[in-house]
Amino acid sequence: MKPAKKVQSPDTSNTKKNNVKIGLKQLASFNVPVIVLISFLFYQCGRTTNADDGFFYYNEQNEITSLDPLMANGQEHIWPVSQLFNGLLKLDSNLAIKPDLAKSYSVSADGRRYTFVLRNNVYFNDDECFKNGKGRRLVAQDVEYSFNRLLENPTSGLPEFNDLLDRNTENQYTGMHCGNDSVFEIHLKQPYTILPKLLSMPYFFIVPHEAVSLYKSQFGTHPVGTGPFKFFVWEKGNALIFHKNKHYFETDAKGQHLPYLNGIHIRMIKDRETAFMTFLEGKTDLISGADAFNISELLQPNGNLKTEYTNRFVLQKHSYMKTDYIGVLTDTTLTLVKHSPLRFPLIRKALFYAIDRNALIRFIRKGVGIPASTSFVPNCFKAFNTSYTSISKDSIIKIFKTAGYTDLSLFPKLELYITDNYKEQAEFIQSEWSKIGIVCEIHIEPSAVLRQKVNRSELLLFKKSWIADYADPESFFSLFYSPNKSPKGVNYFRYENAAFDRLYQKALQTQSDSVKQVLYIAMNNLLMQDMPYLNLYYDEAIRLVGKRIQGLTMHALNPLDLKYVYKTPLNSK
Repeated sequence: MKPAKKVQSPDTSNTKKNNVKIGLKQLASFNVPVIVLISFLFYQCGRTTNADDGFFYYNEQNEITSLDPLMANGQEHIWPVSQLFNGLLKLDSNLAIKPDLAKSYSVSADGRRYTFVLRNNVYFNDDECFKNGKGRRLVAQDVEYSFNRLLENPTSGLPEFNDLLDRNTENQYTGMHCGNDSVFEIHLKQPYTILPKLLSMPYFFIVPHEAVSLYKSQFGTHPVGTGPFKFFVWEKGNALIFHKNKHYFETDAKGQHLPYLNGIHIRMIKDRETAFMTFLEGKTDLISGADAFNISELLQPNGNLKTEYTNRFVLQKHSYMKTDYIGVLTDTTLTLVKHSPLRFPLIRKALFYAIDRNALIRFIRKGVGIPASTSFVPNCFKAFNTSYTSISKDSIIKIFKTAGYTDLSLFPKLELYITDNYKEQAEFIQSEWSKIGIVCEIHIEPSAVLRQKVNRSELLLFKKSWIADYADPESFFSLFYSPNKSPKGVNYFRYENAAFDRLYQKALQTQSDSVKQVLYIAMNNLLMQDMPYLNLYYDEAIRLVGKRIQGLTMHALNPLDLKYVYKTPLNSK
């Protein structure tokens, strides 16, 4: 529980805020250019985490392209979007489904109708898109609008949800129905047991139609939501700032309104070393991910924080529903794949075993992560807790020979596409493959460019990771369901297996957890045979947090929940 006396009161920033307003008016009166006004604004709005401004600072190395929930398809987008919006349901710290905007929900006996009763005390943030600039109360029609908007978006990657909606006369052929302002129903053709988990995803966050109508394609740079924080300003390539939503509906156990923080300041430093030094200098409160900082500098060989840093930082580690892998394009109708040896599962298997994952974790990851087996589903799910087993170099060569490659000096050069923060890992893989005579060229792309090329099926071999959207193996299996092929969905491998698709469809419909588990294992076995991927490791979520930060928790999905976070004053003991 947060001690009230240690928290920066939201009102203590009023003087500073008034100074900002006065300063802007004075500068504007002298016809100072807009860019100067913006720069002045950033100067005033929190330059360093050492200030007692009640702001939480973190850096995002990857490019944030939009704050629209429709585009929340990676951690760099999920973290900020989750501060601004809410969904009907959410996950708690134990990964259990809990009401959010809905105060309760029920499921019909046949599993086909979900009824949500909404809270009556939720309001959108004040914005000029609303009458008189005053945010209005959220109603069931907002949920229907947001879901229809999602279903109309071709890049959402949720075609299976669209296909399952039961469009009939009862709900005006939409598959959804508003009983009144506070009751919202979803009608399905057949049971879809993961729906509550699906609805906890950021894609399903609720947006107001007025804001989308006014800002149109610019809604992603001027978001309006119901979240604990509200959008303030975004200077592309520099910083993104959110302010506390003083009308947020949630309270803590003592009835105090959330959030505790005055705001969030997201820095956008692309260079890893610069971002790392910024953290060491105390200019950010959090650095996340083993690839975001110099592990050797901060961690002991056993993965614990070095003693010289324990008085400054707290190390947080947690098992993570995340698989890091090298993706392989497998669609033989594509020219890129048609004549490539990577089209053969045996070749992919040989390349998989040619990488020493134990060494990768020990020397490159400094003990962070678990060496991956051939199971794409990580071993944090008990049914998929398989261990990585290495094989000898002779056995690897034998696999190549079985596939028809007796002389690896004639094997075509591989080209692996990565982002800069995976350079060290890629060079390790390059070295491992060279030991058996395989030549690999590394190409470094900006994250947005790599994402676009992968989505367009322009790359044969690419480094990616997948983070589960909810605590169910289905989130991982969805990448291999053929209707989800990119660019429509998240099947970046363009993998297709009719037997897998049948099992996937059956698993979605069954209401028996034990039957579903059997189906999941069968699906996993098919993937381990075909291997449209080269798993590297199952990640562990790791964070370094400044000592002044209190109340920051984490779980296996590695969210950034800042509602209960507060910062102790500089002079606190």
